[in-house]
Amino acid sequence: MIGAGTSVAANALIASGARIGASCVIHHGAVVGHAPQDLKYANEPTVCEVGDRTVVREYATLHRGTGERGRTVIGADCFLMGYVHIAHDCHLGDRVIMANAAMLAGHVHVGDWVIIGGITPVHQFVHIGQHAMVGGDCAFRRTSLRTCWPETIGRL
Repeated sequence: MIGAGTSVAANALIASGARIGASCVIHHGAVVGHAPQDLKYANEPTVCEVGDRTVVREYATLHRGTGERGRTVIGADCFLMGYVHIAHDCHLGDRVIMANAAMLAGHVHVGDWVIIGGITPVHQFVHIGQHAMVGGDCAFRRTSLRTCWPETIGRL
């Protein structure tokens, strides 16, 4: 399903599990709603929902959920730059910006108005609260948040 006013560029793949809102822009080579890269996935029907007015730039990959949750959700008014990867069962709030090559592993939750810098991997099951700004080239693992900001960890 593709909403009214949405444009899809050449060589983009909109797979059967995609649910794309109105007035979105899907750029060249993007992949939306393809099967998740998860060994537990057993071909069950799942979805990837993209909110209204979201921009998906070149070669970004947005995968469907798995049987556990069944859906990946990207909010409205998001800007996902080139080579961004959003894995299965992630949830992005509204107005999220992900810079080039930022990557979310499965089951990551990102609040509204979050900015994630480029070349930033986020480990599975991490929660990034609303209005957070994650610096570029900074890995987020569940056990080593002190790696990036030791002076602020006590305030998280």
